[in-house]
Amino acid sequence: MASSPYESFFFNITKSLVLFYWLSIKLARVKYLQLLARCHGFPVFDISLLQKHHSLGSDRLTILGSGPSAAGFSSRNILRKKLGLTFSVGRWFFTEYPPDILFVEFNSTSMFWVDMFIAEISSRSNLLKNTIFLVEVTEASFVVHHKLRSMLPQCLYSNLYFITVIGSPGRSGYEHFFSWIHSHSLLKWLVLKSSTLLHCRSSVTIGLSIASLLEIGRVSVVGVDGYSGYFAPSSNDRFHMSGNFDNTKNRSYELHSTCNPLYGTPTVPQCFDSMSSLLDITVDSSFSILSTFLKVAPLEDL
Repeated sequence: MASSPYESFFFNITKSLVLFYWLSIKLARVKYLQLLARCHGFPVFDISLLQKHHSLGSDRLTILGSGPSAAGFSSRNILRKKLGLTFSVGRWFFTEYPPDILFVEFNSTSMFWVDMFIAEISSRSNLLKNTIFLVEVTEASFVVHHKLRSMLPQCLYSNLYFITVIGSPGRSGYEHFFSWIHSHSLLKWLVLKSSTLLHCRSSVTIGLSIASLLEIGRVSVVGVDGYSGYFAPSSNDRFHMSGNFDNTKNRSYELHSTCNPLYGTPTVPQCFDSMSSLLDITVDSSFSILSTFLKVAPLEDL
């Protein structure tokens, strides 16, 4: 039997209050970690950095993921200005294309990736000298912070900021939490004033948070395919390593866990779908799982 309008109203009010309480707790933790990092002398992310970076940009943000459909991106004949602000994640630091923003996450148990990150971007320091690096360290330890500060060239470290993002509640009934927060003026203001970003199962969704907070209306999506695998050939052992061990799931090309509701909701597709009511989102390739509900618009045709 369908619920009455009153039941729906009170259900939505209750859910909003729960979400507000949950977000307040998360933001308090963000503030604590920001203060802790500052006390240790490390640069901390502030949303004004992106506002200043975007001040002369277009009304578009391009999310650059690491999926197979992003292969050969650097060699494609795409005018830079068409992409607007570019946000990339993870293994994008292997490419020859310098994004405006690169987000990576580390912890002290995966120093293999920290060392590789330092080596890769240091070898292209001139190419990446204008890139903003957002680094999330998923633990209270400052081991990674110290290593990055001591090993990176100053021209790159001066553009690096440590950030604590807020992940999804990870429970049924909150599939639209991402769009709820970004469409609710008070909740969005709280996130903006706290200089943090929202994360929904995969770091590519942080790009949607940036677009919303910076009032960017159009988003293009590249390399967010929804299947395990990366833009490098599967024969590239170095690229497909995960920590110090070979990670076979990165070569399986099966539905990725972040897109599979069996591993929790909201999924990445659910997040993009809900945010499409707030942003004009298009996808670069029909290979992406997002193309089942988003318009396919190759970047060359923008």
